[in-house]
Amino acid sequence: MVMNFADETGVFSPYVFGTITTVLVVIMSASLTTNLLVAIVMAKKCQLGAHSSHIGSNRFVLNLCVTNAVLSVLVLPFVIVSTIKQRWIFGNVWCQASGFFTILLSTNSLLTVMILSIDLYHCIVNPLTYHRRMTPSKTIRFIIYSWILSLLAATLPLVGWGQYGYQQLKYSCTVVWDSTVSGGYVKFYAVIFFLVPFSGSCWAYYHIVKAAKRQARILPINNVPFRGSISSTLSGNFTGSKAFRITILVLGSVTICWGTYIVTILLESSKVNTPTELQVTITILNSLMTFIYPMIYGIRIKKTRRRIRKLFISMCICGHDNNVRPVTSSDAGFFINSTRAFRNRSVSDGSVLDFEGARDLTTGWCLPAIVEETDESHLRVFTEVTDLDRVQSIPGQISE
Repeated sequence: MVMNFADETGVFSPYVFGTITTVLVVIMSASLTTNLLVAIVMAKKCQLGAHSSHIGSNRFVLNLCVTNAVLSVLVLPFVIVSTIKQRWIFGNVWCQASGFFTILLSTNSLLTVMILSIDLYHCIVNPLTYHRRMTPSKTIRFIIYSWILSLLAATLPLVGWGQYGYQQLKYSCTVVWDSTVSGGYVKFYAVIFFLVPFSGSCWAYYHIVKAAKRQARILPINNVPFRGSISSTLSGNFTGSKAFRITILVLGSVTICWGTYIVTILLESSKVNTPTELQVTITILNSLMTFIYPMIYGIRIKKTRRRIRKLFISMCICGHDNNVRPVTSSDAGFFINSTRAFRNRSVSDGSVLDFEGARDLTTGWCLPAIVEETDESHLRVFTEVTDLDRVQSIPGQISE
């Protein structure tokens, strides 16, 4: 049931307008901040782990966060101003551009979330062949394909199939869904860019939960030995409940936010009168998705939060004594304060031999990596250089 905040003419009171504007400002600020932080962390992980078989997951999340950050800059500020002014004041040219960017960026964001579900499916269900199924080159192609499809969706209204215009009840320039020329485009968009990818995600998460429950029965994670670290950083048992929670988070948010939007535009194209409150609600929900995505794929994950804290610390101590100074003796090298290094080192910072990408996305309910002892020349062991490793290094030491 939708509460009625508008009068008979569909106009909100100044108090309601102020509330809507405040909510949109908070969403825009939170979205821009979280997406940029997660994007910086993922960019560094992609740079440092250029040869990792799980760089694909990081690239997908990086693409998602960059898309949402750009959306927060190019679209949301003009929605906020339109809410305050209760009209579009930026001219028709920018209205067309704003509608184009809205469809382009929001569609790419949705498709990237769907691709992440496929990536996670291969990592959990097919862990031994994941590095062959999701190679770095394939991840690049997936990202390119998502942008091509998004560009197609955003270009069609510019060439006559559909049209962009200012939507008074949505306070934004987007596709005029109730226009006669937009009737076929609405159904095409709903099926190709929502229903098909969403069905694929549901299928992927169904098999992820199924694999999690099966693995919990036959191979408890606490009994699996890990080589390469005193702590595997995989907390908790490998249970289907954790898989179920991430499934609810992803599919639930997409269903509520995007599902409501798709149903509403289909009703509009069918000339069904939709309440003013519903129109405003879907605008807020779509804006909220730009904040929900980095929370699910970034802030929610303990390791990502730790990296963000380190990023803030490095920014705060910039220009101050970092306890690293050149050695004044004849030996070339640097001296590091070992006391501080040991104090700041976390046990979980040790290198691990597992699927890092899936561990980050699922908070510790992915399958452990299994290395086949067949041919040592084909073994690929990826370790992370820790602060402890740097402390134990001797100036002038030759890296292996």
